[in-house]
Amino acid sequence: MAVYDEVTGIITIRAGDQDPYRDRLQIARSLNWDPEKIRIIGSPTGGAFGGKNEINVQIHLALLAYYTRRPVRLHWDRSESMVTGEKRHPMEIDFRIGARRDGSLQAIEVDIISNAGPYDGISPAVLNLALECAPGGYRFPRSHQKGRAVYTNSAMGGSFRSFGVPQVTFGLEQELDRLAVELEIDPIELRLRNAIESRDFSANGQLIPTSVAFKETLLSARETELWRKREEITSRLQALSPEKKFGVGLACTCQGIGMGKGIPDYANVEIELREDGRVILRTSAVEIGQGNITAYAQILAEALGCDLNKIEVVHGDTGLTPDSGPMVASRSIMMVGNAILDAVGKLAEADGERPKKVTGSAIMPVSDRDFGDGIPHIYFNYLTQIALVGVDTGTGRIELLRVITIPDAGQVINRAGFEGQCEGAVAQGQGYALSEEILVKEGNFLTQGFSTYIIPTALDIPDQETIPVESREETGPFGAKGIGEAALAGVAPAIANAVHDAIGIRFRELPITPEKVWSEIRGRDERKNLKD
Repeated sequence: MAVYDEVTGIITIRAGDQDPYRDRLQIARSLNWDPEKIRIIGSPTGGAFGGKNEINVQIHLALLAYYTRRPVRLHWDRSESMVTGEKRHPMEIDFRIGARRDGSLQAIEVDIISNAGPYDGISPAVLNLALECAPGGYRFPRSHQKGRAVYTNSAMGGSFRSFGVPQVTFGLEQELDRLAVELEIDPIELRLRNAIESRDFSANGQLIPTSVAFKETLLSARETELWRKREEITSRLQALSPEKKFGVGLACTCQGIGMGKGIPDYANVEIELREDGRVILRTSAVEIGQGNITAYAQILAEALGCDLNKIEVVHGDTGLTPDSGPMVASRSIMMVGNAILDAVGKLAEADGERPKKVTGSAIMPVSDRDFGDGIPHIYFNYLTQIALVGVDTGTGRIELLRVITIPDAGQVINRAGFEGQCEGAVAQGQGYALSEEILVKEGNFLTQGFSTYIIPTALDIPDQETIPVESREETGPFGAKGIGEAALAGVAPAIANAVHDAIGIRFRELPITPEKVWSEIRGRDERKNLKD
């Protein structure tokens, strides 16, 4: 909603967003208004996942409120939201991987065609991160990646959690499983032999100077009961449900943290000490379901050595808080957390003066390389996921039974929030892998509601376990890096590898619907009968 104050000339807009200051700037530029006359208040919401990263209703609200001089409320119904909102970019990806007989990876070639829809928007940055992460967290002495984002008469491509990485991970991690079979090497062992470590060079020729615990996630995965006893577990399930086939699959993720080279990445916060003992933290970071506001309070309480209950967080309001940057790219714990620690350090330095207010700042370190438009990164999440599935060979339905997520995200600040991020990401990855699909024909949306856009329900979500390796990133607040996106990208390839383990069929297109599975099983059986 929006309200225009004729006395002050300030228009106040309340809307779900991921960066109030950027929204303010975009409105001001679009309408040629003074940014200081625009106040954005980010509404706390259950989730954003990239869908509130770009301007949507804010400019319309500003115009309506200004010209009518009345409070204005604007609401998209479900159909309007699905037609107008941004979508994850569909991509067609070709991989070529070369390896020696001992399993050492030697070369990778990646070619991506990304469907941007009718506007480029943020498509170049999404494509760049996909290209950067296409080789995963593996050493490839030789690599060549190229990509094109193309205009189409389809849905508008934009930000969606994990930002281009799920698409490339789906292909890479299946190809590595194929390679493991060809070389007769255990899938985890193949990955361990090629996993990068801190101070290694990435496949893109960039030195990784920050923490890397990729191998630790793989070693932890190898010790889980689900992986060690996978044949015993699937055999037991098979005996209980003869009409199904069961399989276990594994996949890994490498996800960039932060905006990347060439895109400003900073955070500012303000801390105020009150006479009554309360501590006020002000940040423009918006609570969008990730639990960051609690984590910020924990960081501040720990740094000050005070009771958490004395911390009050004012957030998401350009009229009351300094610019903390966008809530995107798994960056906010690291950036806002470091800005908080910077402010606490200033309080300590000025202890004798007892200042009531201090401002803290943080700037994201960047690589000395520059590949353009947000790459490369120097901070990454590394993650290994294991999935157990059951495939009904009569109907083609895939049931996701269990997922274990093992992330390298640095020190965990809030365990409940951390696990919630991973579990929610698994649910999103499950929908991406098995059911969610926007269908557009000749520019017309055939999918306009949840009756046809099928998302997992609470009854579909698998049993889950999250096992963080908790390596410390020395430049992060108390060793933290962040976990917002990475746990989504490995879900689809882990499911696909598990399906292959169950029925011996590999799927190269998402979603893997019951119709596709049933058709592939029937086709395979018919080919076998003809051969016999």
